[in-house]
Amino acid sequence: MSLENEIRKLLNKICIDLGFCLPPSDIERIVLINNCETDELVRDIFIVEGLNPDLELSLFREVKAIFIDHLGEYIGVEEC
Repeated sequence: MSLENEIRKLLNKICIDLGFCLPPSDIERIVLINNCETDELVRDIFIVEGLNPDLELSLFREVKAIFIDHLGEYIGVEEC
């Protein structure tokens, strides 16, 4: 499965599990951003949701853990 599909799958998971349901246009933008670090990817998700990742630390860690469990700490390292 491609990285883009994996990210889509995880975005769907956090929508169902945590209520982070992003609009389709934002999903496509996030999938194509090619962030190198999971931390940056999760920050982008929080910003789209209108949340400050620095103020929602517990939730941020929870979302980040989901992504790290599936994708690792760095995404697309060869492209960084």
